[in-house]
Amino acid sequence: TPTEPGTLMGYVTTPDEVCNADTLNYSLEVLEVPHIVFDPARITIDSGQSVSLNPLITFSGDASLMWTDGATEVPREVSPATSTTYTLMATNPGTACSSQASVEVVIGEKPVEPIQASMPPVLTPNGDGINDVLAPLFRAGEDPKKYQLEIYNRQGALIFNQSATQPWDGGEAPDGVYYYILRNRENPVQKLKGAVLLQRTVRN
Repeated sequence: TPTEPGTLMGYVTTPDEVCNADTLNYSLEVLEVPHIVFDPARITIDSGQSVSLNPLITFSGDASLMWTDGATEVPREVSPATSTTYTLMATNPGTACSSQASVEVVIGEKPVEPIQASMPPVLTPNGDGINDVLAPLFRAGEDPKKYQLEIYNRQGALIFNQSATQPWDGGEAPDGVYYYILRNRENPVQKLKGAVLLQRTVRN
């Protein structure tokens, strides 16, 4: 199997039934095909970032280059919104022999920033003015209207679901441990979770 372009010379001898032989001379021209390598073949970037796709192309002349989406620039700067595979085709303009290779650009998951707020660990709605309601304490400048406060009992049932501007006073819920989720309405994956002890009678 030829591995390099060029011309190969050879002959084939075919004997007949009475031991006479015919010899056929031939020449075989091996055409050059451009070779493309992406290293690495998988690139991870953050959302909004760009990356230069600069493959190694092995060819003795000037290959005709085209990406499958019609672009022709190499190297190529890309900034995809989602993970995308880019395929480049290189063609020998003299013979139309071609090859192709692909590179995958992966958008990495952006870390979720924690909610800048705190919650009291205990709720004592007894009218003494201390921890009478459960309400998040936000960092200065944060808008509480962006957040939703959910309260669940120990069985996982949702018993309170209001804007974070509406604190929970325990309602008719019996004393015990409850679980809260403070959720960003604009980015639901951003949340603060924890437990609170509801205790109407404070024991000394």
